[in-house]
Amino acid sequence: MEMEVTGKRPRGAPKKRWKDTVCKDMRELGVTKDDAQDRDLWRREAKQQTPRMRGTNAKEEKKLKAAATKSNFDPSN
Repeated sequence: MEMEVTGKRPRGAPKKRWKDTVCKDMRELGVTKDDAQDRDLWRREAKQQTPRMRGTNAKEEKKLKAAATKSNFDPSN
């Protein structure tokens, strides 16, 4: 998957690459490359649905995170 491309990128933020997105998703789910090679484990993990996989949109996901953070908030700290 490694290759060199000639030319320059435009100014601004770097483009998101598919590989970077996959690595980020794996980190969030706590899955390693070795886990992905174990087909039985991968099937079990893939069947566990997250809100993101069930089709909730970004606004709903943001509301869920905010509600979870709010419910765990302890002002005495």
